[in-house]
Amino acid sequence: MRIKTILFLLIFSGFETECQQICDKHLSREEALVDLNEFKNLIHDNSSYYRISEYDIDYDILSLEKYLKNQSKVSLCSFSDSLSRILGEMGDRHSSIRLESERFPEEYLPFAVAPYQDSLVLALRFNRDKKEYEFLLDSFQILTSINRTSIHEILELSDYRDKRAPQSARFTQRVKNLKDLPEVLHYTGLPYGKENSFTFSSIDKESDTTILMPRNYVKAISWWFPMNGKFIDDYRNQRNGAYDSLFQLTNSNVGIIAIPSMMDPEDDPNYFSLLHEKMNEFSNTKALVIDVRENGGGSRHLIDVFSKYFTNPDSKPWVANVAVARKRIDVSSKEITQRLNRRFLIAIDSNAWNDAEKNALKNFYTAFSSQRTFDSTLFGKPHAMVFTSGKTSPYYYYDKPVYILANERTFSAASILVACFKGFPGVTIAGVTTDGSSGLSIRNYLTNSRVRVKISTMLSFQRNGETLDTNGTKPDLELKRDRMQVLGQRDTQLESLLQRIGK
Repeated sequence: MRIKTILFLLIFSGFETECQQICDKHLSREEALVDLNEFKNLIHDNSSYYRISEYDIDYDILSLEKYLKNQSKVSLCSFSDSLSRILGEMGDRHSSIRLESERFPEEYLPFAVAPYQDSLVLALRFNRDKKEYEFLLDSFQILTSINRTSIHEILELSDYRDKRAPQSARFTQRVKNLKDLPEVLHYTGLPYGKENSFTFSSIDKESDTTILMPRNYVKAISWWFPMNGKFIDDYRNQRNGAYDSLFQLTNSNVGIIAIPSMMDPEDDPNYFSLLHEKMNEFSNTKALVIDVRENGGGSRHLIDVFSKYFTNPDSKPWVANVAVARKRIDVSSKEITQRLNRRFLIAIDSNAWNDAEKNALKNFYTAFSSQRTFDSTLFGKPHAMVFTSGKTSPYYYYDKPVYILANERTFSAASILVACFKGFPGVTIAGVTTDGSSGLSIRNYLTNSRVRVKISTMLSFQRNGETLDTNGTKPDLELKRDRMQVLGQRDTQLESLLQRIGK
């Protein structure tokens, strides 16, 4: 309660920080009220997350409206922050509020930080000679406070968008955001001076030290890249067409397929050709690992491809994903249906299903129960993604164990891939809980502020009835990063998985 109250006052009262000098544009009372009404209508008419949780968004919108009516003008930054806080409470992982122009100085935290054990913030620096990370201070590895304020309070107060994310995803994203120090201190209301104090403690928290550091005027970002940039390299290789580096065959005869983003065959036809070629080469492997760690999403085509390889032709069809989309005034039901179809989601009463698929859907819906209550009159027909085996070349039934390795940065279509195969025969989900999200999102700009509002128009459900958003998908086999992996010395998550496969 204390944190929420402080945050509310910080946003609505306006506060004297360097950000206000940069973001000096103001809206008149009338302009702000017009934009707030547009925001409210966007949520009411389009958001799939409107009124599906305990959060009363209308109460907060009304509170903001009352505040604005008593002002002659309002800072554009404060107005944007208020909308961001409201939207962040809804649990829509695809939603965001964004200003058109940059509002904070290009200055950054003067060292790298990394999440550890979902509660610790490690202070690091990159060793260019070893090409790995090391602790900023050998004896004081943990960042515990900035300007005498607890790091955990800073992380909580400075974050709007990720407030309802699954625990691991929320903590990792908050730590990642620390690199943008002026922005973080702005949201907490803390001063950002020519020098800032940082307190570090030992791992056992028995001793600590405080150091004054100057602002990072060199405008250099001290990034922490998971596995020392491996996933960034994978992504760059993919974009440069170097697809071979995404496939490995281990000495123990395990095939590994790294997927840095969820690709579309129209954009990456060569990748899909190579994928089928590699799947043919991997047909006699002991097992297959699909690595979607750090995968931020894209299209669902890879889900369809893998489903055709992994589905036993003798088994019943598998209902993998269920979704409903908001009825919308500005978009015809036909166009919404087309958008869902492009995501391999077909209306459950469609004539496109064969008899086996119709029976599978009927049996599934008999037992299915959504864990979120929503007004079905606001949504169209339920749609489903159903897996059936591939019956023609290049597909075949891969009948060996499959492991999908995911982490808290597995997002959007990549998180849907994980959810679709959760509980699927022969497939084990390994790693940590994903940052589940499935949006069918839209973007609109408010008339006067030009604030961009992005919201989801679809609810996507897992087989257990949980939404992707706020829940993610839990692994069958939990594998967390250890300290060596954080430092970029070894990929211990993958090593542990391969060791388990070898048993």
